[in-house]
Amino acid sequence: TPHCADAFKTELQDAGLAVADPDPDFAQRCVDWLNDAPTRSNAAAQGYRAMQAHFSHARFAAEVRNFCAMRH
Repeated sequence: TPHCADAFKTELQDAGLAVADPDPDFAQRCVDWLNDAPTRSNAAAQGYRAMQAHFSHARFAAEVRNFCAMRH
C-alpha cells in the first residue's frame, strides 16, 4: 500500500515494487504478476538486491532502539 511504501521509498525506489491502492488495483497487480513470470522474476531479483543492500538485522535492531528511545 502507499502507506508502507512511503516509509521505505528511499531505500526501495529501485526494488521492483508495485504500489497500488485501492484494493481492486492491488488485486489487479497481483493477477498481473501471476500472469507474467519474467516481470515477476525480475521484480523479485530487484527486491532481493535492494533488501541485501539496505537492510540487516543490525539495522533493524538499531531502528527499534531509536524508536523506543523516542517514545520515552
